[in-house]
Amino acid sequence: MNRPSSPRELDSLRAALEQREVAARAEVDKATERLEGVQKHVMLQANEAKEAQRRAEAALTKVQQRNEQLVGQVQQLSAEAASQQRLAERMQQQFASATDEARELRKERDALAQQLALLQGRMEAQAHPVVPQSRSKRAR
Repeated sequence: MNRPSSPRELDSLRAALEQREVAARAEVDKATERLEGVQKHVMLQANEAKEAQRRAEAALTKVQQRNEQLVGQVQQLSAEAASQQRLAERMQQQFASATDEARELRKERDALAQQLALLQGRMEAQAHPVVPQSRSKRAR
């Protein structure tokens, strides 16, 4: 490289160097501004993501609690349904037994009614014996 020989050349080179330095600083400042903007945007997105995650976790907790409640209710209802089923089966058995017993009692009643009618008929016959009428009375 050639060295500047005069102070004028030196001043000119210094001025050119200063202009380049000012331009470089301006570019660095612009790049820094853009970087800060991007960083701010990234921070906002990160905060939004954290908030969304917090809301999702809170919603998940609520859903899990509700699920636990529903599971408990289902278990309780299942136990109640099983109990009601057993009760219904017992009632059906009792009904069948009562129906059979009622059928037997009706048979007994009918048999006793027949015996009573027979006995009443016999008593009636003994109390009022039938006397045969003679043929001569009919002829008159």
